[in-house]
Amino acid sequence: MLEDPRFVDSISRTLWSKAPIAIMPKLHVAMYRPLAGNYEHWALYLENQSEHTIYEVTGESPRFKPNVISGKPTSTNRHRRTIFVYDINENDIPAFKKAISAVKPQNSISHWNCQDYVIEALEKLEEECVVDEDEKAYISAKKQVKKHFGPL
Repeated sequence: MLEDPRFVDSISRTLWSKAPIAIMPKLHVAMYRPLAGNYEHWALYLENQSEHTIYEVTGESPRFKPNVISGKPTSTNRHRRTIFVYDINENDIPAFKKAISAVKPQNSISHWNCQDYVIEALEKLEEECVVDEDEKAYISAKKQVKKHFGPL
């Protein structure tokens, strides 16, 4: 006896729609109104299903220090925009964290700031092959980020 293909198709669609969908961690650049001065504050934001982590430098030249906090950029009224940069492979999260921790504040450079930190972190992620620097969407996103670089 042949099965009704409409019935089989209906079951497979139902089963497929209930299957869990793996969502890759998303890397963004978060931009905030400055606390002082005329430079937006920038940070990297890793959005994962179970955790939200912000990687930034805090302080002022020449005393910047790395800071990692749990939370979403939108939790502060200083948040201006978040630019999606790249989908990080779940297997690359340890390499991502290692690469980010290797980016140190350049306190010996007088005009170095949080925007430089974010650009240097993205370049480190490229070097470590955590992000594909040749991917068109990434190139476009990085250009979008760089349009906001510098003073307001």
